Amino acid sequence: MRLDTGPLRVRNFRLLFAARSISYFGTYLAPIAVAFAVLDLTGSASDTGIAFACWTLAQVSTLMVGGVVADRLPRRLVMVGSDAGNLCVRTLMGVLLISGHAHVWEIFVLQALGGAATAFYSPASSGLVPEVVDARQLQQANSFMGVARYLAFPLGAATGGAIVATIGSGTALLVDGGTYAASALLLSGVQLPARVHAAAAPNFLRELREGWQAFTEHTWVWLLTAWVAFYFLITYAPFFVLGPYIAKHSLGGAGA
Repeated sequence: MRLDTGPLRVRNFRLLFAARSISYFGTYLAPIAVAFAVLDLTGSASDTGIAFACWTLAQVSTLMVGGVVADRLPRRLVMVGSDAGNLCVRTLMGVLLISGHAHVWEIFVLQALGGAATAFYSPASSGLVPEVVDARQLQQANSFMGVARYLAFPLGAATGGAIVATIGSGTALLVDGGTYAASALLLSGVQLPARVHAAAAPNFLRELREGWQAFTEHTWVWLLTAWVAFYFLITYAPFFVLGPYIAKHSLGGAGA
């Protein structure tokens, strides 16, 4: 029985899929490194939580802006720009940690910058998939993306823990920076025709207002958003905050 690779036979989708897969891997590698970096600096679970809150709040607060930008500019370009921003963030964080000159407030600031950069990547990525495959392959293409994401979670987290345990958090963050560089290079190879925009594009602020109104007027949208936020609170918070704290203070470190 042959596996139906469908959209993977399309060059542009292969590049996008590879970029997203690498990006997902880094996404789940980084929190382990950040958690142990903060714990090494202060030993505080509260500070670890603040570091992740900086990322999340920055991402959520700028997500709508990222969506409007992704609708106005080439989505591939927006994604490459986001990757470049996160490459700088993770590289600087890694260098600060390896050099021994890192302060926890710097981690907080860099986390916020990384979260804001990611807010531009997510909507652009979702909108790019229909541009690289036809409508008949869209469902399967999204399924491939979902599988890549779920596989990346255990692989990325385990790799992050292994690197932190053997070499250190700073090196793990440099590896994460490398995943952003690889993603940007792959996305640069995606070739699409120029997008045609309407002659009179809506005002940027007007688009933001319309997006916010659409969000608040549809009950199911904000209820789903609230549920997803709650889900991440009860699943990711114990894994990425309490887990590293217990590992460091009770189990001997990241190797646990």
